[in-house]
Amino acid sequence: MGKRAWIVSSIVLASVLVVSGTGYGVYHFTSKAAAGEFGDEIYPMQVADFSYGMEQYSLQAFTGKIEAEKQEKVFMNPELGKVKETFVQEGDEINEGDPLFEYEPAEVEDTSLEIEQTQMELDLSYLQINQTQKSIDKLNKAIKKAEKEEKEILQQELDQSNYDLKVINLETGQVKKRLDALKKSGETNANIVVSKTTGIVQSINTDIADGAQNEAANEPFIQIVTNGDYLIKSQINELLIGTLEEGTEVLITAKNGQEGEWVGTVTEIGKLPVSSENEEYYGYEESNPQTSKYPFTVVLPEHEGLEIGYHVNVEPMMAEVEDTSDQVMIGQDWTFEEDGVSYVWKISDEQTWMKQEVEVGEFNEEMYTVEILSGLISEDYITYPEPAPTEGQEATLFEEEVYYD
Repeated sequence: MGKRAWIVSSIVLASVLVVSGTGYGVYHFTSKAAAGEFGDEIYPMQVADFSYGMEQYSLQAFTGKIEAEKQEKVFMNPELGKVKETFVQEGDEINEGDPLFEYEPAEVEDTSLEIEQTQMELDLSYLQINQTQKSIDKLNKAIKKAEKEEKEILQQELDQSNYDLKVINLETGQVKKRLDALKKSGETNANIVVSKTTGIVQSINTDIADGAQNEAANEPFIQIVTNGDYLIKSQINELLIGTLEEGTEVLITAKNGQEGEWVGTVTEIGKLPVSSENEEYYGYEESNPQTSKYPFTVVLPEHEGLEIGYHVNVEPMMAEVEDTSDQVMIGQDWTFEEDGVSYVWKISDEQTWMKQEVEVGEFNEEMYTVEILSGLISEDYITYPEPAPTEGQEATLFEEEVYYD
């Protein structure tokens, strides 16, 4: 790259501070290295060039994945048989209680006799509970009237009766559960699985219904996402965690090239770092493996055009700022002082170097620039004060904006 091109790019876009590979970076104006590179040669730069790349932009961006705020995962139970019929399709809007699918039992048995026997067993258990309770009541009354020696014997009988009552109650509960299961198996709709939520059927895994094996068999058969807000799950590097807070608005764009922008709000920032195995969908590939990442969540109320599972860019939105199109900004170290007065080296109308007095305004520590309130305009050309030109020395402007060796 030629000297002119090198100094422009160095002054304007030098010193890109990339924090652990996550985000876009922060541009600083640093010009001592640029000036020192070419020894005593003096190169002018137009004031307007200092504003190049100084537009308001977000300091970082992240990658996230869209999820439903709430979702229901319906798993198939092979012990209940194969899927006889599925009543919904992907994309269907359903309500709580709507049928999803029906099992076809492997064997259909007549359970009426078993139900009758179990009912008799339950009735007998209730009778035992009643008799045992009456025995306990009698023992309590007898103990109050008995002498000391008899009282000890009666107390032992009472302790045994109380233990027996607990055992009978436990067994009775088990018999009742067995009876309820038998009755349910005999109902006509016992094999129909219904939705527990209102939403949209996101996916139906037909492989599950066809008898998938191994790990695939452990996946949900039907997934339902609730209507309402979408969530975006993302992660932020520990070095940048201070740049986000709950309530921060973020700009969302799709990574698949789809046009459109959406606005979300950060609702939660995790207190604990995520493990490395959970970093599959978040962050950038060039992120620093030596630093930790923390999860954060974005709520996206308006999400038309986006779908669950999309990967998106999450970019914190900058606050609206005052229009600075007429503002003159230069690198802070391009000014110098003499006797408390600020100056720059400027090319005069006669194409010679002159020491121009300037009025200095606010210093931008982040961009390492200073505002010039008077003494310069955007069309002026200036140079770095070290090495300093001589007052009246002829100045040379480059005819080409950028050229290459």
